[in-house]
Amino acid sequence: MKPQPLGSLFLVLALKAGELNGKYMLQITPITPSTKRLPGLSFSVLFEGQERGAILTVPLNIVAEEEGLYWFEITLEDMILTKIPLRVMYQKLSLPGILFPPQGG
Repeated sequence: MKPQPLGSLFLVLALKAGELNGKYMLQITPITPSTKRLPGLSFSVLFEGQERGAILTVPLNIVAEEEGLYWFEITLEDMILTKIPLRVMYQKLSLPGILFPPQGG
């Protein structure tokens, strides 16, 4: 199949400050099923200590060039906080009353 944009997909991160105070760089790096690292997104995040934190809602404008397990690596100042999985599976869609042209030659 052709590469498919993943539509209206958002990543929501909620981070608690704990002992952190000040501005830090947060990076989200997509990793494809074939372990290719795609260009990431960087954000400056302000932490004010204790129970205060930060919530980010990030649109993921990614094109699925292959099916399988994608990972979104979340780092704060070069320290990996977590990795978030997303499985992409291609599936043919057929809707009643809509005709699709035959695939192949």
